[in-house]
Amino acid sequence: MKYFRGEYLIKMLLILGGSVVFIFLLVFFSFYIKTANYLEREAIDNSVEIINQVKDRLQNELNQVEKRATEIVLNQDVIESIYDRELENNNEKIFSISKSLNQFSQTINQIQSVELFIPGSSLLISTANGVDTLDKFSDNKRQFYQTVEALRKTTWNINSVNNTISYVQPLPVISNFPQGYFTINLNQAFLTESLESYYLVEESNYQIIKSNGNVLFHKKEENASLFVDNTQFLSMLNHTDPVGFLIDERNQVILFHAKIHSGEWLILYEVPFESLFYKKNDFMQSLNLTALIVLLIALLVVFCASIYLYSPLRQLVKGLSVKKRKGLIKEWALLASTISNMNEKVKNINKELIESRKYNFEAFLSKWLFTDLNVNELNNYLDEVGIDPSYNYIVLVIEYEKVEKDSVFLVHEKAGDVISGCLSQYNLYPFFLPLQERLVVLLPIPKREKHIQDKQKLIDLVNTAHQVINKHLKIQSSIGIGTLTESADEIKTSFLNAEEALRFRLNKGMNQVISYDEMQYTKFLIYPYHIEESILKGVKNNNQEIALTELNNFIKFIRKQTYNYKSIYHAFTMLYISLYRILDENCKDDKVKIKHDFHNQLFEKKTLNDIKKMFEKDILPGFFDKIMEQSENSGVNTINSVKRFLMDNVTEPLTLGEVANHFDINPSYLSRLFKKLTGQSFVEYFSAIKIEKSKDMLKNTKYSIYEIAENVGYTERTFGRVFKKVTGVTPSNYRLERKG
Repeated sequence: MKYFRGEYLIKMLLILGGSVVFIFLLVFFSFYIKTANYLEREAIDNSVEIINQVKDRLQNELNQVEKRATEIVLNQDVIESIYDRELENNNEKIFSISKSLNQFSQTINQIQSVELFIPGSSLLISTANGVDTLDKFSDNKRQFYQTVEALRKTTWNINSVNNTISYVQPLPVISNFPQGYFTINLNQAFLTESLESYYLVEESNYQIIKSNGNVLFHKKEENASLFVDNTQFLSMLNHTDPVGFLIDERNQVILFHAKIHSGEWLILYEVPFESLFYKKNDFMQSLNLTALIVLLIALLVVFCASIYLYSPLRQLVKGLSVKKRKGLIKEWALLASTISNMNEKVKNINKELIESRKYNFEAFLSKWLFTDLNVNELNNYLDEVGIDPSYNYIVLVIEYEKVEKDSVFLVHEKAGDVISGCLSQYNLYPFFLPLQERLVVLLPIPKREKHIQDKQKLIDLVNTAHQVINKHLKIQSSIGIGTLTESADEIKTSFLNAEEALRFRLNKGMNQVISYDEMQYTKFLIYPYHIEESILKGVKNNNQEIALTELNNFIKFIRKQTYNYKSIYHAFTMLYISLYRILDENCKDDKVKIKHDFHNQLFEKKTLNDIKKMFEKDILPGFFDKIMEQSENSGVNTINSVKRFLMDNVTEPLTLGEVANHFDINPSYLSRLFKKLTGQSFVEYFSAIKIEKSKDMLKNTKYSIYEIAENVGYTERTFGRVFKKVTGVTPSNYRLERKG
């Protein structure tokens, strides 16, 4: 019984045994139902076939009797006698007829008697009783022939009183007014020989029913002459096939039926289920017994197989201290507990080993990463700090954002605790090297830990640690992930790759985890010359709005793809040089020199947003100030050109924007320059020369006020208002004063 103390064994037995029982029962019942249906259908089909043979046999017997009857009904002596009114006195004739009837009776099996009834002579000539007159008929006989006379047609009749079956043929055959009736009386065995040829006749009841529902013949004599009137009978009577069956579930019987005698008679067998399906029942009993034996054998096999499969686990559990345990043994819980304890011991040993090597390792790592060691020095250090060659290594570089210098080492310590906590659950124990605002993490990975070797799994672990640092330390940081090395001498390469990965913050943004492998698929930037041209045009025209808008478009273009950070720095350097080239072209006297600290400032920017701010707040404003300074020197010529243009087009309704576009100048810049050099705004100046032009026309022409307003580009109403504002009088008064 010790075997059965195992909880896993019991569960295995229950699950496997239950599965076998379930599958077995599913298959067995499916087979059972199909087999039972097949056997039932076969038994019914066999019975239908046999009853069809019974029907054919009985119909042949009836047809044979009817066929033999023609020998009498066509006998010339018989035909003449039925019309002879003096037949009762003609003994010779009667004797001749009797002789013919006797000879006929010997040709048919199961015959009881043959009779010739002549109503006109009131005679009945019978092979059984000789010659009788009507007054000597029994009541039954008299009633029989009264019925026959009423029908006036060929008929079969079954008499349950004297157990006879009678065939009556009116004479002559073709007359609607018969003069005599030829009757063949047969014993009941005539029917029973055929009806009892059905193999289940002893267990079943059979009967013959007329189409009107009258029971002509019944196996049980007491049921003969009853009248049947129910839906089952009507259903059988109306059945299109000559042979069929009905299933009576209520009475547990099957009713087989067959039509004979041109559908006038219905043969009906009433067979109990148990009698009809005895073969099926015997087979099913054998099948049930066989199935039970097979099921027991299957369960025995499952039991033996379970014990065999459980044996290794039992031997393993047996080695653990479970002798004093009572009740069921939970094998997997016991093994899990044992493994957990062993892992804890291994973890503690690893921690002690790592702590003992920690300080030596940090010194070695610092010297290795930032100095060049020859092969011998490297091997000596590896042996000294105990780096396991069976491990893989990967380097992470963490850089914080907006952390005060005084608290950076405290942040290093807390971040190290977070990372150690996240990785320890996978039995990974990192080494840390603090470097001012950066924390270098060396992660040894045992090569047997295949599930950690997957680079994506490592990235997921680092992402988890990154989220915990952001949440609990409430600081933002970026983490660069180097390449996974195959040997310890490649650790420095992994460190340089991690630093390189951090440079890709330029297009990925701050507070990101960036893998060096991911950045290997970046594209080199195709410089957007068309956007640069728009920026330069805005600067050339002193249009800060256009220049800033196109600068945003320049940065959006770079953000669309993950470009290599070197090509991004190069693109902004090219833009800076192009801007200085434009400035240099506009300088007539002095050559402009590029700032020597531009590249240092540019490479200090870690993100595109930082570069954008540098251009918006420092680079472009400086260019615009320089261009404004140069533009003021050439502003007088520009304003003089604008004045001449206004004088030439004084009749046009020009706006500041239209004039600025004509001279390819920023409207705001033109407005400021015009006010500065003329002391008037653009609108005031243009209005003044329009009014001077209109004054001349008022004095020297006969144009109407409306026509003069049109000539200087005003409506009549606006012209009157502006003229009065400038001169103090209306146009009409001015004309009158000058002419007066």
